[in-house]
Amino acid sequence: SNVLSSSYYILGGADGRGAIVTRFGNASSVDVWPLGIEGEQPSWMRVQTNVDHWVSLDSGAYATQRRQRMVDLLTAAGPAAVSRESLLSMYLTDQAKKGAENRTQPEDTGVILRPTTIATIVFDPSSREQAPDPRYWRIWSSSPKIRPPAASDRMDTFAGTS
Repeated sequence: SNVLSSSYYILGGADGRGAIVTRFGNASSVDVWPLGIEGEQPSWMRVQTNVDHWVSLDSGAYATQRRQRMVDLLTAAGPAAVSRESLLSMYLTDQAKKGAENRTQPEDTGVILRPTTIATIVFDPSSREQAPDPRYWRIWSSSPKIRPPAASDRMDTFAGTS
């Protein structure tokens, strides 16, 4: 069926062993990006932003700083520390990344939480929940404020958390 715009769908396996990111849209190509393949990101994770995964950070394309910031946070934490709590905490990163703070046209400062975000929900496909757990979602009544880079990066904040 027709869709209004290109979209990314993230599908996670309920058994915790598989997930894919797939792209679908009217004028875009269909793309499937499974876990388990080494490349620009470790094989245990897939981080998708508003840029296709094959577009490198070096290209300077929109949303590559944001994507790389999340990859760096997840890599520093490691797969054992990833939980809904840590994912939501990482997603709520509202400080610009040192060296990217002046990338404002278009805005790509390495902040993961976008000022234009309407809602955020973190699901756990293995929980068999009938509805999203309200501890892991936010609906924004106003735009989040972006803060300047911190003196030290937050990457070590997530290492070893569970």
